[in-house]
Amino acid sequence: MRRAFFFIVAIVFATTSYASIPRASMLDSASEDASAFASSLAETRIRVSEVLAPFERPYESELTRALRHAYEQPSTTNASGLRCFLSVDPKLDLKRTLRNPQGWNRYAYVLNNPLRYVDPKGLIQYEAFLLGRSITVDISDDLTKRQQAALQRKIDASLKALNDKAEAGKLTRQDFRILSNIQEVRVVQARVVNGQETRSSVDEKTGVFTMTDKYVSGSSAKWTASAIGHDGFHVQQFNEGGYSASRGLQSERPAMEYQLGLGRRIGLDAWSLGYLQDLINDPAQLEQYRQQPAAADNED
Repeated sequence: MRRAFFFIVAIVFATTSYASIPRASMLDSASEDASAFASSLAETRIRVSEVLAPFERPYESELTRALRHAYEQPSTTNASGLRCFLSVDPKLDLKRTLRNPQGWNRYAYVLNNPLRYVDPKGLIQYEAFLLGRSITVDISDDLTKRQQAALQRKIDASLKALNDKAEAGKLTRQDFRILSNIQEVRVVQARVVNGQETRSSVDEKTGVFTMTDKYVSGSSAKWTASAIGHDGFHVQQFNEGGYSASRGLQSERPAMEYQLGLGRRIGLDAWSLGYLQDLINDPAQLEQYRQQPAAADNED
């Protein structure tokens, strides 16, 4: 009897609690509860996103935005937004690359070192070697690709002239010390300032030697090599006595004398050696040369 009583009570409770409530009302109530929860969650997400917005993405420069777009968005050159470069760097010097593992990946940008190198076209800024040391060569993107390629060949030939003489034991300890002052060789487009074309120059603090495209293309490889030594000598003057020692007419004559000696050791032609000697012997001509505007002072 007792079991039958509890069974009847259970049936009555079930029918009065649930059967009396329309099924549609139950579904509507559940739907309303879910909608309210979803709305609350959305509002929470909006508030969180507003708080974190300043931290989600830093300020983007035009270059950063363009690069991100090229990586992330489908385009004619990147059909699926693969986030990688789809073509290799067409400039490859096998001998130089073998000595530098960073150059083995031909999809890489500026030897995976963008803090040190910047190369908008990804073609003509590269690492070279001078007397066993790594230096940077940067040829202006204002020039055409054909001009860049010709200038690169000339710069490489100049460095080779110095390296070959070093291997042959023709360079002195002073040559190694002077030439080690040059950290970067830069070629920019020639400009006319106050009616005069810009000339080669060096930043004594950084060891960046800047030449114009006309200067390099119009000179022999060995002359350019001797010019690297000339401006390396100016850096040495600065290291020993500051700007007062590295600039002015009094600094040019010793630099020309060093360039003359280096030119003889690397086999510079007789006409060029005579020209250097004339500059040394004629202070007025040397001063005229010195008064030309420096290329590095007139870059954009």
